[in-house]
Amino acid sequence: SGSTYKIFTLAQWLIQGKKLEDHVDARIREWNATDFSSRCGALTGTWKPKNSEKDPEDMSVVQATARSVNSAFAAMASQLDLCDIRDTAMAFGVRRADGNPLISYPASILGVNELSPLTMAAAVAAVANRGVYCNPIAIKQVIIRKTQQSLTVPASICSQAVAPEIAAGMTYAMQRVISGGTGGASATGDGTPLAGKTGTTDSGLQTWMTGFSSQVGTATWVGNPIGQ
Repeated sequence: SGSTYKIFTLAQWLIQGKKLEDHVDARIREWNATDFSSRCGALTGTWKPKNSEKDPEDMSVVQATARSVNSAFAAMASQLDLCDIRDTAMAFGVRRADGNPLISYPASILGVNELSPLTMAAAVAAVANRGVYCNPIAIKQVIIRKTQQSLTVPASICSQAVAPEIAAGMTYAMQRVISGGTGGASATGDGTPLAGKTGTTDSGLQTWMTGFSSQVGTATWVGNPIGQ
């Protein structure tokens, strides 16, 4: 899912009581496994994330979100627990599309899990819904043709993924993605308040745009389901 997954690090940052205007060190560096916390499994090796553009070395969390700066999010994740970030994603209904457990090593914060567009659309809808996640239901109505009798359809099950004030903070940062960040091309120009998050995988093989208004959550994915 590329950098669309960064919203869950953003959420966990706010859950931990940290601020949107806190500044992080966005310098590109090589990280050791010991730089990160992971209560659900041991970490090994090193990791050196790159940025797609040259960005300031010191920036606020809002700026890091708007510009989708990998090195800044690595710095944020180093102050959190990677397993907490994974669990926050799961609270937003995130599950791997291939049925495997969500991975939670350092690079996972940049979106290496295999996720479906429906999963991400439902997750951003929960941000718009004051932090309440409702699982998506494909069936809207079932009617018996002969009698026109309506049958009961599955009900969506809802749960509080994050507190409303956390969702509000996420929305504020994600609005900056549209108004002056990487998602500017998705601005509709009709005055509708929009928030979102872009995503690009390695070499641009897949691109994503997720976002929401007060009425609808969407996820647009461009890529190949088989091969590259």
